Amino acid sequence: MDCPAGRTGPGGGGALAAAAGPAQAGQWVNGGVYQYQSTCRSVGDSRVASGTYETYYCQSQSPGWLLRGYVN
Repeated sequence: MDCPAGRTGPGGGGALAAAAGPAQAGQWVNGGVYQYQSTCRSVGDSRVASGTYETYYCQSQSPGWLLRGYVN
C-alpha cells in the first residue's frame, strides 16, 4: 500500500538499504528502502524540507518501504 506524504504510519527504524544516485530535476528517484513506514516518511519529510524533493511517497514492498521522491 502506498503512503502519500503527510500520512501517519506505525513504528520507526533505520534504512534497510540506501540507493539514491544522481538525479536531474523533474524526475522520480529512489530514496532508499526503510524497515518502517514512519522512518520512510521522516526521511521523505526531511528531504522535502531541505528542498531535495518537491514531494514523495512511501511504497510498501517486501521487505520494508521504498521511498520515492520527485526531484525539483
